Amino acid sequence: MRELARTAAATSQPAASLAAIFRALPQPEDAAPLFASLATRSAADRGPPLRDYLHDWTLYNMRTAWRLRGLLYDLGFSDLLLGEYARILEDADARTAYRRYISTATAAIPRYHRSFEPEFAERLWQVLGDSERRELAGEWLNAQDQPALSPALWRDVLACANRGLPIDPLAATHDECASRLAKVAVRMGVALIPDRPCIRALLLRFTTEECRSQLLAEAAGLLIRLERDDYAFAADFILRRFLPACTTVAAQIELVARLGRTDVS
Repeated sequence: MRELARTAAATSQPAASLAAIFRALPQPEDAAPLFASLATRSAADRGPPLRDYLHDWTLYNMRTAWRLRGLLYDLGFSDLLLGEYARILEDADARTAYRRYISTATAAIPRYHRSFEPEFAERLWQVLGDSERRELAGEWLNAQDQPALSPALWRDVLACANRGLPIDPLAATHDECASRLAKVAVRMGVALIPDRPCIRALLLRFTTEECRSQLLAEAAGLLIRLERDDYAFAADFILRRFLPACTTVAAQIELVARLGRTDVS
């Protein structure tokens, strides 16, 4: 098998020769030694990325693809498998490909899945845009069995979900998301800045509690980290609850000043 790899690599078109060889080896037990032989050579010697050959082989031999992956994992070539996984994410709808891949990996090579589950999630996160990340963050937060993410990725996921959470406490459709976000952040030891679930809960208290003036100091400490538009919304939300007692412009200005920001009128 090593001689076959060297012969193919020495031809004028090694990529085409190797591709033909791979297609001619439908059995994983035959293909695995060839991949192993090539993977032990330097990147300069083996031509096009080996992950692409593995990706192509699994497309031609989908029924036995996971048997080959298991053999390669046992031979110690997990980096090759992760490279192929990255290629899969590039060539398909990434979130769908991720779900299909980890579902099959869990059943076919559980030891591989257990070892690299955080890596699978990390590589998926890296290829997604902002809107897709917000959707995925919500999906992971609401999952009954949450994925095993690295601490760094959990921080990114929670920050992403936090940015997307409306602070309007009357937007009731987001109540469950806010509650789950707060609980997971506490469990993971992640500080949400600004703490939008807490801000939602505080603003809701302004609609139900009589002693609203006592909440102003607490509000000032929470709202100070909000972006300008969100801060303006929160200040207006609070001001409207004080309107019966703040009938003059001077009283309204004083109330806004007690919230601690002077850059929003």
